This record gives sequence, structure tokens and C-alpha cells, in this order.
Amino acid sequence: MGPFIVLLMSGTVALEGLLFGDAASEKIGYIPNKAYQIQSRLNNAATAITAVLVYVLDWGRYADSTIVTVMLMFFTFSAANHAVSAIKDHNMKTVNLLRPVMSLLLITILVPHMIQALHQ
Repeated sequence: MGPFIVLLMSGTVALEGLLFGDAASEKIGYIPNKAYQIQSRLNNAATAITAVLVYVLDWGRYADSTIVTVMLMFFTFSAANHAVSAIKDHNMKTVNLLRPVMSLLLITILVPHMIQALHQ
């Protein structure tokens, strides 16, 4: 399950950013900064590609949990960044406010399953 969630989440964030970067920045309420944003998008692409490798090469539940943890850490840090943007910069765009909410939802759903899988 983990690699599919990572591919879905990190992969779509990477593709959206790489294909529609300026529109994605505007939608969130950020000023486009190509160099930094491309680097962040490529990081998400690397995470998604690693999730595919974990699955295809059958590296096991620990590798699966590791890549999911990396994705969750990224989204947690990103959520904090979006929350700061909402408070400090008064960026109240819906997409900006959804990142913290969706990250918390993702953590709430995935962490119990990861713990259960690692205790088998």
C-alpha cells in the first residue's frame, strides 16, 4: 500500500509542479521562484520513483515504511510552511490552508497501518 500512496501523493505534486509550475504557485498564493520550486518538485519526483523501486524490487516492509515516512516528513514540513504562510503572510488561499489539514489526515490514516505492518 505504501508505495502506491507515495506515488499518488508525491508523484502528483511533482507532476503538477513540473508541468504547471507558475499556475500551481499562483493557486497556492506563492510567488513563482523557478529554481527553488523546481528543486522541490524534483525531490518529490525522486521520492515517487524510489517508491516504485521499493515495490518493483520487493525491498520489503521496512523499505516501504521508510519511503512512506520520508513522504510524511516532507508533507509535515510543507504543512508547517503553509501554516506559517497563512499566519505570517495572511495567505488564506484554500489550497494553502488545505496542506496542513490534508497532511494531518494522511498521517492519521497511514501511521497506524505502518505500525501494524511493522509489528507483524
